[in-house]
Amino acid sequence: MTGTNTSYGLVLVVLIVFCHFHTVDPVLADCFALNYELVGDNSCMSAGVSKPANTLEGAMLKFYCKSLLIRTPTGIDYCPIKVCQSNGTWSNAKLSCSNLECFNSSSQLYIGRRTCTSTGKTCQYWNNQQPQAHNYTQAADFPDSSVTSAKNYCRDPKGSRGQPWCYTTDPQVEFEFCDVPSCSSISQDQGVCTGNYCGDPDSHITGDNLCTSLHPIGVYDRHVGALIFLNCTSMLLGFTSAINYCPVRRCGNDFLWTSGSVSCAQNECYNASQSHQYRGRRTCTQSGYSCQRWDSQTPNSHPYTTANYFPDSTVSAAGAYCRDPNNSGQPWCYTTNPNVTYEPCGIRQCSTGDLEMDNFVRVESDVTGYTTNTSFPDRNAISCGRYCGRDSLCALFAFEKESNICTLFNENPMDMTIIICSAIRCYVRT
Repeated sequence: MTGTNTSYGLVLVVLIVFCHFHTVDPVLADCFALNYELVGDNSCMSAGVSKPANTLEGAMLKFYCKSLLIRTPTGIDYCPIKVCQSNGTWSNAKLSCSNLECFNSSSQLYIGRRTCTSTGKTCQYWNNQQPQAHNYTQAADFPDSSVTSAKNYCRDPKGSRGQPWCYTTDPQVEFEFCDVPSCSSISQDQGVCTGNYCGDPDSHITGDNLCTSLHPIGVYDRHVGALIFLNCTSMLLGFTSAINYCPVRRCGNDFLWTSGSVSCAQNECYNASQSHQYRGRRTCTQSGYSCQRWDSQTPNSHPYTTANYFPDSTVSAAGAYCRDPNNSGQPWCYTTNPNVTYEPCGIRQCSTGDLEMDNFVRVESDVTGYTTNTSFPDRNAISCGRYCGRDSLCALFAFEKESNICTLFNENPMDMTIIICSAIRCYVRT
C-alpha cells in the first residue's frame, strides 16, 4: 500500500508540472498585408500614416494629415485608424483634413467630427448613458446646438480634461483621449491638389483700411481658371485708396490661388458717363489678369502715350491702373497675358444699389468739442461705427486698435477736452 500511495503521489506531481509549463496562449488573428485604403472628404488632402510593428490582431494603422485645409468644412464623420480585427481583416478608416479638425486655445470649442479615440475605440453617443453613465447632459456643456447634435464626436465638455476625448463603447474602457491636434502644432494651407483643381483659399486678404467690410465669398469653383471675387459691402466716404489692389483671386496652373487685396475707398467706384475720370488703384481685370503699365508697349502696343488720355499727371503716373483713355464707358486695361489683349476691370458704378456710402469720415487731427458718451470693448471699428450710427446722440466715435476699445462721443461745442485722433482712429458723422 505504501508503494502504491507513493506512485499516485508521483503521478500527481508530474501532471501538475506538465500543466504548468504547457499552458497554451490564444492564437492571435493575423491580417497579413497592411491595408492603406482610406476614405477622405476632400481631394486636396495630403495624408501620412504610422505603421504598426506587426499585422497581428490589435495592430493599428494610424492616418494623419500633413496639413489642414483652410476654410474646408469637415465633410464626414471619421475615424483615422485601422485596427486588425479578430476575423483577420482591417477595420475601415476615414480621414478629414479640414482646419476644423484641430483645436485652438480652448479644447472645449473643438467642433470637429472625429468619432474614435487614440486607440481606435468607438466613441459613445453623448445622449446615451450606456455603457458609460455621465453627467454631461446639457447643451451648454458642448459647442454644438444640443447634446444630440454632439452625436458621438470627440469633445471636451466644460473644458473638463484640456483636450478632446470621449466615453467609449467598450465596457472595460471608460474614456480615452482622441489625438485631435492643437492648431498651433500643425500647418494649415491651401492643400496640394492633383489635376485640374485648386484647394480652398487661405482667408488672409490685404486691405487698406481698418473699416473695410466685404461680402462673404460664398460658393466658388476650384478648377484652374476659376475666380473668387472680393466685393465691398460699402464705400468709405472721405477715404482714397492706399494700396494697389486686385480683388479677384484666380486658380492658377500651379493649383494655388493668387493673392487677393481690396480697397473700399470712395474713389474705387466711378460715376456714370465719367469713367474717364476714374482715379482708383485697381491693377487687374474682371478675370484677374494683371494690367500692363500704360507707359509700356509690351506685350500689347497701344496709342495712349500722352497724359491727356488720363486723369493722372503723366502716363507713368497712370502706372498699371485700370483707366478709360478712350471713353469706352468703363475702366479697363491691357493685360500682361499675351493671349488676352485687354479686358474691362469690373469696377462698379457709384450708384450701384449695394454700394452705400458710409456715414462717417476719418478725422486726421486732434479735435475738441465732443463729450464722452460711453466706452466699451468691441471687435473692430466697423462694429463701433454701427453702435454710433444707432445712437442718435453720437456724433463721433473712436476705435483704439491696440486695446479694442470703442468710445462714443456726443457733440458739445463748449467742451475743450482734446480727443487725440492722431493716435486713436476717429470718425465723425457726416
